Amino acid sequence: MTHLFPSTISRSSLPVRFAAQTNRIHPMQTIDFLLRRLFVSFCAVVLPVVAVPSHAAEGQETVAEGFQFEMRDLAVAHQGGNSLNLKVSYQYKLRLKADEYPDFTLLNRACEEFFAGYPNQTDFWEILNLKLTGALLEKFPALASITIEIRVAPTPRIPFPRASTVTRTRGQDAER
Repeated sequence: MTHLFPSTISRSSLPVRFAAQTNRIHPMQTIDFLLRRLFVSFCAVVLPVVAVPSHAAEGQETVAEGFQFEMRDLAVAHQGGNSLNLKVSYQYKLRLKADEYPDFTLLNRACEEFFAGYPNQTDFWEILNLKLTGALLEKFPALASITIEIRVAPTPRIPFPRASTVTRTRGQDAER
């Protein structure tokens, strides 16, 4: 048998002594049936418990909303000069008013200003990313969390593409 849960067991996959007997159930069919039944029972009982947020009141729906944008081919002086692609994703706090949503171009500009004024040119990308996510979360109070992936293009000095991903959620330490 090639699959753990095959939808059917063909006659050719049965042992020879069972292949001739069409009215007999193969032991693997019974195990397969029991495993499928166990899986369905698990999904029906456990998954709804996991899927319901603990803070949601009975009959109330919860909404998670966010936004993302990319910055491509951003030239930075960090570590001797590099070209970056940033993927910035963030989740909003609950129940924002229409005028509280930040314009993503302001986050874009804040990232550019961060790189332009970053003082330590030798920090690892991970450290820089930790500080960037902290600065953005502090500057934009409507954000509940932010994830930034910094992809660094290969250079003659370091010929490997590399990336740093940091997710920061409000309430956790803003500084490392």
